[in-house]
Parts: sequence; C-alpha cells; structure tokens
Amino acid sequence: MMATVSREWKMRCPECGDDNQIDIAATIYTRLCGDGTSVDEASIGDHEWTEDSIANCHTCGFEGTVKDYKIKKTPVCARCSSGDIALEAVLKWSDAEQKWAIGWESGDADCSHCDTKGPPRWANLPKKDTPP
Repeated sequence: MMATVSREWKMRCPECGDDNQIDIAATIYTRLCGDGTSVDEASIGDHEWTEDSIANCHTCGFEGTVKDYKIKKTPVCARCSSGDIALEAVLKWSDAEQKWAIGWESGDADCSHCDTKGPPRWANLPKKDTPP
C-alpha cells in the first residue's frame, strides 16, 4: 500500500480534496551563525506544528489552519467499504467561476482491497455534500 498524506496524516485539502500539495507553517530550530542561520547546525533538528498552524494547498490555493485540513470525511469502496482506494483527480473547467478546479469523476476510484473499479461511496465528505 502506497503511503499518502491522507493515510499517514489524515489530512487533505477541504476545498479540492488533494493531499499532495499541502504546506504547513511549522516552528523549527535554527543555529545562529556569523554568516546567517543554519537548520543543519541546530542541536535540535525537530520541527513542530499545531492544529492552529497555517496551512496552504498549492493545488487550489485554499488557505486555512491544520484543523481545516484534517479529514472529517473519507471516501470508501462502494463494494467492500475499504478505505484502500485510489481516486484519480481530474481537472474540470468551471464556467461559473471561470477557472479550473480539481475534482473526481464517477468511475475513477480503484479499490486495492477487492479490485473493484467504480464510484466510491462517500462515507464522509470534506466541506461539501458532494465530491469537488
């Protein structure tokens, strides 16, 4: 099973659903040096963030906090209810908004658990009642 942000961190963009382009403003330690700073020289190489840290999606431009990106809803296989599905993102043109948007089409979900291809059952959804 391939590691994804959705699986590992339970996060994805609540606007477009993408989980591959999320940036989080984190606190890091850095060493002050005579010629600047060095993250590599810091004795503590950690970084941390909280649910209130700022997060940005570089797919659609949505900005919020980490808690906004936490998955509250998740697609599952319509046949076996497994969460081990891959959704193929597609670009759609929105005439109303005059811009491209990321979305899913029916039939774009592949279940690695039962080898079913078809529309997922949306047990939970991001912000909306239907997939973006």
